[in-house]
Amino acid sequence: MRPGGRWRITLCALLAVSACGRLGAAVSGLPQPSAPLPAPLLYVDTGNDSLSDEVENRDDFRTGTLDAGYMGHHLALAGNTSILTDRAAATRIDQFTATGGYAWTPASSPGSYVSAGVGLRGWGDFGGQHVQDAVHRYGGYTQLEFPYDDAKRFDALGYVSSRYVYLTDTPDVASWFGPPGRWGMMLSTAGLATTRRDYEGEVELDALYAGRQGALWLGGRYHDEGGNLPSATTEAVAAHERGWWLMAGASIQPWESAGIVLDAGINPHTEGAFGRFGMEFFAPSPVASRQVQAVEVDLGSYSAAVVGVQVRWRPVHLIPPGPPWLERWLRSELFLDYRFGNIPHQSVPDDAFDCDQLLLGPSETITPPSLLGVLKLCPYGYAGGGVRVERLQPSGADPTFTAQQATRPVVQLGCGVRLSTTISRNPQHLLAIDRIHLGLGYDRWFPIGSATATSSSDTLRYQVPNWSLGGYIGFLLDW
Repeated sequence: MRPGGRWRITLCALLAVSACGRLGAAVSGLPQPSAPLPAPLLYVDTGNDSLSDEVENRDDFRTGTLDAGYMGHHLALAGNTSILTDRAAATRIDQFTATGGYAWTPASSPGSYVSAGVGLRGWGDFGGQHVQDAVHRYGGYTQLEFPYDDAKRFDALGYVSSRYVYLTDTPDVASWFGPPGRWGMMLSTAGLATTRRDYEGEVELDALYAGRQGALWLGGRYHDEGGNLPSATTEAVAAHERGWWLMAGASIQPWESAGIVLDAGINPHTEGAFGRFGMEFFAPSPVASRQVQAVEVDLGSYSAAVVGVQVRWRPVHLIPPGPPWLERWLRSELFLDYRFGNIPHQSVPDDAFDCDQLLLGPSETITPPSLLGVLKLCPYGYAGGGVRVERLQPSGADPTFTAQQATRPVVQLGCGVRLSTTISRNPQHLLAIDRIHLGLGYDRWFPIGSATATSSSDTLRYQVPNWSLGGYIGFLLDW
């Protein structure tokens, strides 16, 4: 939603996300499982414009959603409820969609499906404001006292949706840029039309990279909707979501029958943004890789409301660092790290600072024996290089500076400690415990070349060396 070009780095950076193909501009309420997992699977998720590459509470257009669905070998069910608002007009309306139909899931292409069926779509006051007010009270945000549009309508609908997934083994040389697995493409389509002649449809093509317990995808979608919409708010939301979307997402499945899904997307033309967090249940892995690679994925929170994802793996050709005893005490890996959010330790009244950063580099972790045979403390250090975008833009009634941004190469160093357990020698027995770790870390970055913001009353340097503290939860996966 913010101007300033955040989508440019987001397109690359979300390759590092550890957990969908469907975003705020998707066809809400159709059976479209988030991750490209084989049927049967059950999914549930929640979406919000504050869960995308926007870390503040913006609450505009499709501002909050709740989805649930089931994709079986012959049955598809789905439901969605969405809170729609138009800040410019200070109006709102809720949307509800439920569908059911036939599903065909070919065994020769895991994750692929074709579904067609019928459903119901409604607009009106379904209690969305009460839900939003409760969330705002809990988070300390301003209440949005927007009146509902004078419209209430329920329409029958027909839908079709499909997905085709193609994967092949990655070459060994690709392991210098990501863990060995399978890569390919994912083509998705979806559309509906109601008895009142309104319609919604999309087509999407993604590059797909998958392992035994996770997948990442990156691509583009064209979304269209219109026709006989019931109110001015629904027309404003349709205009905001219409067009091309840059999209990326990922899933991780650290447990045998459940996984986590994260996604985010941006419409560069309207600067619409949306993100979702959800769970997938019961789905088997879509990949039978030629080898098993241990991969660690961390989801972190850092100073100044920064959110980050880091993936660590060992390239196929990485030579052990020395004699066997050193190999037991030291783990050498590569990491890919993406973070976005506010800039710590920097503030100007009525101006906002935010950033995106993507890093790649080596990481070294000390792996001593477990304490008392149960707890494992692993100190680590890393050095990475990449690109950093910092933005400065007005956020209040009397800003000092005009909107601007600067992109610079960056070097970052960091250290910290990770805590995990070693309760079971067979990780399948206590997978949910031994394969999870907690971490604390310190990071310091050094942009190459600063930037300067000037106004009639002040001068400010940004893109300067800075630091942060963070904590995170991590998962050990078989990729």
